[in-house]
Amino acid sequence: MIFKSLHPHSKIWLYISSIPINNSYKEEISLLFKKFNDEWKSHGEKISGALKFIGNNIVVIGANYLGGDMCGRSVDAQVRFVSQIDQELGLDLLNRNNLAFSILDKIKIFSFSDIENLIKEDKINRRTRFYNNYCSKNSDSLQLPFGDSPLGSRYFS
Repeated sequence: MIFKSLHPHSKIWLYISSIPINNSYKEEISLLFKKFNDEWKSHGEKISGALKFIGNNIVVIGANYLGGDMCGRSVDAQVRFVSQIDQELGLDLLNRNNLAFSILDKIKIFSFSDIENLIKEDKINRRTRFYNNYCSKNSDSLQLPFGDSPLGSRYFS
């Protein structure tokens, strides 16, 4: 489970920034998230959200909403919140080409366009730990071998 405080079926979003998120940015993001979370609703019901930083490049947001599917407006509000962070702090969390791997116990960020070369150069392989930006619920695996991920299966079938 990604968030121990949230239900296993809670909605999860994983964002990766190629620009490191320093401690002062983490504090600012946490304060902004608290304010956002206080007002976050779906179908008129309060959403209990959670925020987590992984290293200095990954932000995970969780929504403990068990009333069925979240309404589009609540999902859009969460994306606007992340967009606000990107703009105010000069990050690139919404760049879906950013991919994160754990290499020698350090998080390394690569662009999607570099994957084939990284494989050819043996910098990543099917066993390299991949931060699963395909996860969508709290019970999903946040890290898995790259070859077991939906993206990795395209290269290692």
